[in-house]
Amino acid sequence: MADYDSVILGAIGKLDPNTVETRRSIYGRARQAMLDRLQSVEPRLPKPVIDAELSALNEAIERAEAQYGGGGLDSVGGRSRKKIAVPVIAALSAIGIVIVAALGVMVFGPRFSREKQAKRVEPSSTGVSYVYLRQPVYYRTTHPVGTILIDKAQRFIYIVLPNVVALRYGIGVGPECATAAGLYRISRKEEAPGHGETALGQLRNLIGGDRADTPFGPRALYFGTDYRLHGTNAPLSIGSTMPRGCFALLNESVTEFYDKAPVETRIVVIE
Repeated sequence: MADYDSVILGAIGKLDPNTVETRRSIYGRARQAMLDRLQSVEPRLPKPVIDAELSALNEAIERAEAQYGGGGLDSVGGRSRKKIAVPVIAALSAIGIVIVAALGVMVFGPRFSREKQAKRVEPSSTGVSYVYLRQPVYYRTTHPVGTILIDKAQRFIYIVLPNVVALRYGIGVGPECATAAGLYRISRKEEAPGHGETALGQLRNLIGGDRADTPFGPRALYFGTDYRLHGTNAPLSIGSTMPRGCFALLNESVTEFYDKAPVETRIVVIE
């Protein structure tokens, strides 16, 4: 989520007078400006994404009121309206920057193509919790834009974007990557990984079955000596420990990685 606390606190901290009414004016304008920006993003954001961002803003407002609340209901005359004009404009501008940073950059960094995003996967189509679906988040790191960060403990992969933002994806973690840690680079990419590694895969080879319907999904990206990002035919395993494999993403997500992450892309695995 974006850092709405600093935006709201910075705006209302400049109010003169700082009253319930002047703060309410900023809150209302901020909510409307944010909603307008969220609804203007193309391709259109799923409703859960919009609701989550609005909820985060409302929580920041509640925390701000807990800190500044208790002021009198002073009337807002012409003089005070002029005084709040500057912080209101500053707040709306700051929120606009936060929204653009968090939601306007919906593809990977400069090393990735700016083509139209892959179709989003709604929770109802996979059964996967919303928290593990592709979404922009506030993320502070010293790694350069375009780096792929794999957090084994949190079960998330992050793609570093500009302006303290990352794209986050849920992953399943298998035994093949138990020892993975540190800096790597993508060495090669493969379609239909593991298609002939199992008896079922060998049977599909004989009868011409769907090559994408494998335990490791339609695509894989290899790094290090023994590690890989791959898909899965068990999407409900995302966010948990898997009995086999390495780092598993939803098939739609690993296909997006395959198309947009070139060989030599940096990968950092965090314990």
